[in-house]
Amino acid sequence: MASSLQGAMSAGIIKANPSVPGAPTMPEQIFPALAWPVVAVLAVHALGQWSYPAPKAPRRYAELTVRRIRDFLPRRVEP
Repeated sequence: MASSLQGAMSAGIIKANPSVPGAPTMPEQIFPALAWPVVAVLAVHALGQWSYPAPKAPRRYAELTVRRIRDFLPRRVEP
């Protein structure tokens, strides 16, 4: 299991060592490396919102009426 997580362990880490080929060191290279996770999260969120199923039942509307204190008090128990 640990060997399968080696790639995930280094995901999102930007290597600042200029001797490593392909490592982003210039600002033009760092911005896309930092922006793609944000864009990916927003894309997955948009896809989830778009594909969420619509409610099947008709929408119910609540009726708001004025309630008195007497409505919240316990009623007397009659024998």
